[in-house]
This record gives sequence, structure tokens and C-alpha cells, in this order.
Amino acid sequence: MRIGIEAQRLFRTKKHGMDVVVLELIKGLQQIDKVNQYFVFTKEGGDEKCFTPSGNFQVVKTGRSPYPFWEQFTLPVLVKKYKIDLLHCTSNTGPLFLKTPILLTLHDIIFINAGSKIAKGGNLYQRLGNLYRRLVVPRLIPRCKLIITVSDYAKTEIQKYFGIDDHKIVKVYNGISDEFKNCPTNMELSLLKTKYALPEKFVFFFGNTAPKKNLAGTLDAFLNHTSPHTRDRYRLVVADLAEKDLIRVLRSLNSMDSRDKIHLVGYIQQKELVSFFHAAELFLYPSLVESFGLPILESMTCGTPVISSHNASMPEIAGEAALLVDPLQPKELGMAVEDVLSFDKLYQRLVDLGFRRIKKFSYLTMTKQMHKLYLSSCRRV
Repeated sequence: MRIGIEAQRLFRTKKHGMDVVVLELIKGLQQIDKVNQYFVFTKEGGDEKCFTPSGNFQVVKTGRSPYPFWEQFTLPVLVKKYKIDLLHCTSNTGPLFLKTPILLTLHDIIFINAGSKIAKGGNLYQRLGNLYRRLVVPRLIPRCKLIITVSDYAKTEIQKYFGIDDHKIVKVYNGISDEFKNCPTNMELSLLKTKYALPEKFVFFFGNTAPKKNLAGTLDAFLNHTSPHTRDRYRLVVADLAEKDLIRVLRSLNSMDSRDKIHLVGYIQQKELVSFFHAAELFLYPSLVESFGLPILESMTCGTPVISSHNASMPEIAGEAALLVDPLQPKELGMAVEDVLSFDKLYQRLVDLGFRRIKKFSYLTMTKQMHKLYLSSCRRV
């Protein structure tokens, strides 16, 4: 069989969750399937060494073009050219006018409510992306052979909104990259701290401008609802956030005098992320909504305790291995930070529970499940 995998952003330098999952899926399929022919459709980018084609795995690379044009025009042409039997669209959307059977990974429908603060907020790129998804996804779902999503929470939300029958939607959990199971050496940690001028002790947070990430609430919690002692001992290291965006939020919180408590490190490459988790004392993931929450598991794998949210998919993924709070209550989040950093028994309990929790998630398991779905879908074509 000739199976196509849409991986438009596979080679981009700044990968995020969905890109990482697709990369792990393709690498896993490469290990377990030596029979079927795979065609990975992607665009050129700055990280083309992340995946090496093999005998039955071919990368079909195109030039850079706007996402909608590539997906609606370039991708269908490639699917027909390579005589694809089944196309897996991996990142929420896909071509609307294609006779080839489609499996769609729909990670979430956070974008669907145009009036919500999460869907209409963020930068221009994020808002346009949500608009595109709102236009495409409702029209694409009836054309798909199967919908795949990443948690029971996401599955329930998708079924509730679109009325999809159980036989047409399946949950497949993401896994954890083996990279996070490698413990960095003292030398590697020392080099990391020097490169990024990291403080001796810090709390770690991904602070991009996507509204669901709860940037303002997290800064408010750390700067205004932890003790002066904690803020003197620890700094909040924030990844993937520009200075101008930090200043904007600090001004809205009337906290400009606390700028020195925040340490920005920019976007972190996957290979360095492991060392960041190991170097951190605590990881904060108090999102307003997530369909999975991969960094929760990545932090646990590195032995760093997690504070996350008690809503959406996060309790499902974290289980009892994270301290869960109301993300809309900065005071509650600040108190949770105080508790984890102050009580050694609580800290160690979260570490131990985290190591047990991660055993439930595996990219090998994910890949085998996806492989079965490919084969069963192809047989029904």
C-alpha cells in the first residue's frame, strides 16, 4: 500500500508539539513497517537532518508557500502524482477536494468558537490560523474516513460539537521521546547555564503569546502571589517569549518593577529542552485549555515536578502526578508554587509519581496503534 503522511512543518527549525509528534510517528513507522510504501509530504526548512529517508520511506519536499495554498492545492497534486491509497493529515486540517481516503488527526477544536478569548486572541498568525481551521474543519470532517484525536477530553469535545459516531473517531495518546530519558551530564548542564546565563535556581514556564498558555495569569501568580523569599531564591525562566510581549503583560499587571525576576531564553530547541527540564526546580503548565499537554510528561520524565491545571485534558494526562490548580486563580497557583518549593516530602512525592505516570505513555504504543489504523483503513477502501 502507498500511504501518504502530511507533515508540512516537519523540517521547520522551531518545532512545537504537533511537529514533534509527527516526527516521532514517522521514525516509529520506519522501524516497524518495512513493507508498505510511505510518502512524507513536507516543505523545505532549516532542520532537514531531523529525519533520514529509508528504502520504503520517501520524503517529497516542496518549496515554501502559505499553509492554506500548500494544503489545498499543492498537497492534492502530490497525492495524485504518487498514487496514494490513504492520506494521513496530521495537524487538524486537510485538503477539502480530494477523492483519496483521509485519516485526520484533530488535536482539538479550541479554535471553533470565534467569540472566545482563546480563539480570537493571540498574534495575527495565530488568529488567521484559527480562522482557517474554522473554515476548513467542519467541511473536512464528513469527508474523512476516520478522525483521530489525542485524549478522551478532546474526543468528547469533538463528538459533542460535530455529532461524530463512535466508530468514526478514535483516541490515540501521544508518547514521550526517548531523548527525555537521557540524563545530561554536569558538564552539559554547566554549558547550558553559561549559554543562557541561567539563574542558579529557577522555575520553568513556556510563555508564548497563545491565549491558552495563560501568560498573564502565570506571571501574576509568580510575581504577586509568592513570598518575597521565594522570589529572591528563584527566578521564573520563560521560554518562547519576546521582550516586547513580556513588557506588555508586566505593564498590564502593574509589575514593571519586577522585571528582574523574569529571565527570558527565547525558543528552545528539542535537544536542549531536556537539559532545561533537568536544570529547573519546578515546571509550570497552568494552561487554560489543552488537548493533551506533552510538556507535562516531558518534565516528569526528567524528574522535575509539575504544577498544571485542573481542567480540560490535563488531569487525564497528569493523573495524580502533578499538583493541579484553577488556572484562573493566580493566588492559588502562587500558593501551589510555594508549597512545592517549601515542602520536601511533597516535592519528592510528585517526582516519584511522575516517574510512575510516564510509563503509561509510549511513542512505540502510539505508532503501533496508528499503523493498525492505516492498515485497517486501507483494507476497507
